Amino acid sequence: MRDVVKTVSISRTWKRVYELGQSLNSNWPIQMLCDAQIQNERRRIILSSVVRIFNNSTLPLLILNVDSIDPRNRHRVARIEVNKDYHVPIDLLYAYSSLPIFIGIDEGEEVNDFFSFDWEKEFAEERMLKLKNGNEANFIVFKELIMAYTENTDQLDRASFNLHIHSALHLTNLLPIDIECSIDNVEKCALKPSQLHLVTSGKRSSNLIFTIPSYDNIKWISEPVDLKIEGKSDKNEHLKMILRVDAYHESYRLLLFSPFWILNCTDLKIDFQIENNRTFIDVIEIPYLICPENIASETSKKGQIFIHESEQSDTTVAKLSEKFSLDVIKSTGLTSCKVSNNRIYMICVDIATSSFGLTKLVTLSPAMVIINKSTIGIEIIETASDQKQNKCESINPEQLIPFWPRNTKDITARIRYADNQITSSPFKRTQKHRALLRMDDEERPAIFC
Repeated sequence: MRDVVKTVSISRTWKRVYELGQSLNSNWPIQMLCDAQIQNERRRIILSSVVRIFNNSTLPLLILNVDSIDPRNRHRVARIEVNKDYHVPIDLLYAYSSLPIFIGIDEGEEVNDFFSFDWEKEFAEERMLKLKNGNEANFIVFKELIMAYTENTDQLDRASFNLHIHSALHLTNLLPIDIECSIDNVEKCALKPSQLHLVTSGKRSSNLIFTIPSYDNIKWISEPVDLKIEGKSDKNEHLKMILRVDAYHESYRLLLFSPFWILNCTDLKIDFQIENNRTFIDVIEIPYLICPENIASETSKKGQIFIHESEQSDTTVAKLSEKFSLDVIKSTGLTSCKVSNNRIYMICVDIATSSFGLTKLVTLSPAMVIINKSTIGIEIIETASDQKQNKCESINPEQLIPFWPRNTKDITARIRYADNQITSSPFKRTQKHRALLRMDDEERPAIFC
């Protein structure tokens, strides 16, 4: 290329493409990009080629100069670190008539393998490289066009090109538990909750096997998942999850999640029902993961609660609670569950949408709790007509316990000291208020409620 003199306009902040001469490709002249920017109240001028490469993979990449006659004769031009970018030199862009860029992986002094990408004709391609250890590394090369002006005119009819190099598969664990994933029985990865993993060997046609090492004291192993085939749920009694596959720059973004997390903060064993899908929720600290059938349907999802009072209770009397909507962004409300002896449990249902928007967090808790903020042990007894009706509940200092009154409409109770059984007069807890209860005790004559 001969020496060329160009007048470059820097009066406006925009990209402009200048032609510098004819290249070996008759359809594509040699071009230079001028990107005028303003940073920190200073004008910044960047002169470069029209191709910029972004390394969004997990491996350092190499830009190579490859002999057109003997491909084994190649040498390094530049190294692109992970999450860095690089403007390809102008002379290298037009060294061949077909306008390829040669890319390899930096594994040491010798380049084991490389691939080419025709930045003129190709748009989004999957590429594979052999590593020195015998494994494969799969990439997606995606070409993004950025419009630019023709030299110093107002004609917006030129373009620069950003080449984004991604790992073919991105896997994110959106479950509250650890998972493991095997990709084509070659690469295995372990993911913590909310962890993102960029899969090196995986490709868009891979087979995946997911393993949950421990959930409900059981190890769960999925059937192989073929990414070429859209999955359909079965009706067997399995732990169901959703593997969502999104495409970004033609690379696959895999999200493993459960539509509902049910957290039981009561001391009761509960059945949680969504439509016709019923799940037993034990009293444990981790959330239960629920994926009902027909989750993709547009019908509104309704939830119901059934309480297992005790093994001796009459389960035929117990009834499901009234239905409550699960299709909300945020909601808190009360639902009632009837069990034997005409007893009614009031459950607080708090529904929140996860930060990633794909999961509903449903927390079940008692409508009333008792917290002992004193320095001594106390007991609380529900009363009716000034008579003891329910067994007393003991509460240690700083302890919190659920309180399940039998009379949910007119709650009356007494408090007594655990050490000497001195009891307060009855007080009502149907409304929010504060009370100072008199206690017939010289050392502790009152208790604040």
